[in-house]
Amino acid sequence: MALSALSATGTRKRAHKTLTIDQKLDLLDQIGKTVLCEKYGIGRSTITDIKKHESSLRQYKRKMTDMGVKRPAKTMKRKKDEEIEMAPHLSGDQYGS
Repeated sequence: MALSALSATGTRKRAHKTLTIDQKLDLLDQIGKTVLCEKYGIGRSTITDIKKHESSLRQYKRKMTDMGVKRPAKTMKRKKDEEIEMAPHLSGDQYGS
């Protein structure tokens, strides 16, 4: 086993994993169950972070559903093109154009 695969405490590190918005909301619905870390392959601190952002995750999911977006999202970031469409009153200078 490579040295870089061990944490400072000598335990094996988890691979980075990004959950979809739907997975995060499902996780929130099941919060409090001890099997969540194993089910999703994430750490307890990640569950805490997701719980902290619960309202914005649910709001984002509602907004995307209302807009008819069906693809699974992993982040709440927008593409640069979408940002420009959402704010036509702003000058192009604010987008680095």
